[in-house]
Amino acid sequence: MKKFLIRAALFLAIIFTMFFLIFLAIDKSIEAYYLRFTTPKQTSLVLGTSRAAQGIQPEVLNKTLGRNDIFNYSFTIDISPFGPNYLKIIEKKIDTTKRDGIFIVTIDPWSISSRLDELNDVKKFRELSLHGHINYVNMNPNIFYLLLNYEGPFFNLLFKKNSYSYLHNDGWLEIKVPMDSNSIEYRLNDKIKTYREKNLPNFKYSEIRLEYAIKTIHHLKKYGEVYLFRLPIHPLMLEVENQLMPDFDSKVAKIKSESNVDYYDMTDLNSKLIFVDGNHLYKTSGKIVSAKIGEYILMKRSTGN
Repeated sequence: MKKFLIRAALFLAIIFTMFFLIFLAIDKSIEAYYLRFTTPKQTSLVLGTSRAAQGIQPEVLNKTLGRNDIFNYSFTIDISPFGPNYLKIIEKKIDTTKRDGIFIVTIDPWSISSRLDELNDVKKFRELSLHGHINYVNMNPNIFYLLLNYEGPFFNLLFKKNSYSYLHNDGWLEIKVPMDSNSIEYRLNDKIKTYREKNLPNFKYSEIRLEYAIKTIHHLKKYGEVYLFRLPIHPLMLEVENQLMPDFDSKVAKIKSESNVDYYDMTDLNSKLIFVDGNHLYKTSGKIVSAKIGEYILMKRSTGN
C-alpha cells in the first residue's frame, strides 16, 4: 500500500508539473482572454466590448497621459456588456488600495441591449457562459480559468499558432488580417449583413443593463477618474445602431446625469478612419483614437469641466 501511495503521489506530481508548465508557456496568440485573468490587480482600466479591446491601446494612452498603469480589460459583445457579471470581475480586478486611477468606459447600443429571450433577466444573460465560472481574475497561471473555459486540447496552448490575433501584455488585442481594399470590403459587407439580419432582429434595449452601466461608473469613481466614450464605427454600422436604438443619446444623457461623468461621442470621426470590418478600428486608426481619448482627458482636466 505504501509503495502504491508513493507511486500515485509521484504520478500526480508529474501530471501537475506538466499542466503547470503548459500554463506558464501559453502562447498569447492562442487564447484571447487568458492573459487578462492572470495579471495582478490594476489601478486603471479600459472597459467595454471588442471595439474597445481592439481599438484602444494602453501604450498610447499611457504616453499621452504620462502614466504607465492603464490596462485594457475589455472583451466582446457576448462577454462584457454591462451587467452584474462584468461588474463582478471589474470589482475583482481593481486595486482598491489606490485612489488615483483612470477608467475609460466605452458604451454603444449593443452594450446596453440584451437578446429578446433574456431582456432583463440577469439569470439568463449571455455572458454567464464565461463570467459564471470566473472567480479568480488575478492568478498566474490561472488553472481554474482554463479548466472551465478553454475549449480544445491543452497541448494546443503550446503548439497551435494563431496568426490572426495577439493579446499584448497591457490587454490590447491586436488583429492581424489582410488590409487590401477587397478584403476590407468583404469583411465590411459580411459584418453589416450579420448585424442587420441576425443581431438587429434579436436585440433590444435593456433597462437592467443601463442600470448596471450607472452602477459600474459609480463603483469606479471610488478609485479614480471616470470618462465615458462612444467609439467610432463605420457609417453603415451607425445606420444599424440607429435602427436598434434611435434614442441612444437620451440613454447616455441619463447615465451622465446620474453619474456626473464626462462623455465624448467619437462617431464624428467615422468617415475619417480605417476599420477592419466596419465594427472594429484598424490598429493605425486605433492609435489615433487612443491619442484623442488621452487628449480629451487632459483637456477636461485643464478646464475643470
